[in-house]
Amino acid sequence: KVGNRLAYCSAIKRSVLFLLILVVLLFLLNLLYIGVVQHHNIPYRKELMYKEDLKHFPNKEIGFAFFGSSHTTFATNPRYINDSYNFGINHGTYTEAYYKLRKLVEKDHLHIKNIVLEVDLHTLSGQFNEPQWIFFSLEVADEVVPLRKISELREQSRWSIVVERYFPVLGNGISLVESMVGKPKLTTLYFGWEKHTKDFSQEENKNKTFYGEYGYYFSNDQPRIDEESFLYFLKLLTYAKENNINVIFLKYPITKEYDEMIMASKVTKEDYYTAIFSHADTILGEKYVVLDYYDLFFDHPEYFNDDDHLNSVGAEAFSKKVNADLEKFELNYNN
Repeated sequence: KVGNRLAYCSAIKRSVLFLLILVVLLFLLNLLYIGVVQHHNIPYRKELMYKEDLKHFPNKEIGFAFFGSSHTTFATNPRYINDSYNFGINHGTYTEAYYKLRKLVEKDHLHIKNIVLEVDLHTLSGQFNEPQWIFFSLEVADEVVPLRKISELREQSRWSIVVERYFPVLGNGISLVESMVGKPKLTTLYFGWEKHTKDFSQEENKNKTFYGEYGYYFSNDQPRIDEESFLYFLKLLTYAKENNINVIFLKYPITKEYDEMIMASKVTKEDYYTAIFSHADTILGEKYVVLDYYDLFFDHPEYFNDDDHLNSVGAEAFSKKVNADLEKFELNYNN
């Protein structure tokens, strides 16, 4: 019996030691992942750079704050737009934009004169606004909204959100291995803008690229306007009005091939924009501007990184055009 008891105690000690080693190993791997992978991710780098970029805005005043998804992050280069900053988020939704604006105004104490909001055909679609994509980058999201709220918005348990936030290595081991084997290629950033350099004019089978990645946004079994996202869109407009922030809506350029595929899918633009702007009228009256660049570069495929995102060359041409138009708007608005 004594021997059995000693063997039992020895087995318990070995098990505890093994578990302790596993916990320490997991902790170390998690720290390694955060340093090697997470800190190289675009959202994390943008947040760090934003804090430094604020030094370039006297009295924390920003003339034009751009919000939207990857159309915004690829296309809007503040280097060519006076007094502006790009707050776009890749796959960003209006739910995120609403909380981001509140954070900028209430926590960071920014004085924002105008917000420029992306209103493209996919922006409010049901597929684009599925809950699991909301606040996808938790390493910076909890600075905008508490994790318990993210849990509610993403329809996930709070424990799963906490684990994802503080132990990101779980389920992402491949990313860690890839980052350690090869040197990460960091995307150039400037005031929130991302530099991309592919040339869509060199792409073969251009008509086939659309439905491979974005076609499902316009499928018949998904609502054209997601109810929850539209609610936050309206909340964002209301918040802007209450804080004396002017609202500008912007339709980003796409390729001719992208437009042809949308038309083939029988996506109606009129009903979509009528629904959006009729509600905007209710909240803002006529006190807003719409800048429409949808077909601006139909004849310039070389300006695109892919079928609906501008590359760095296109972003420069586009941003200069936007800057000129915003100057006209500001002049007319002040008059």
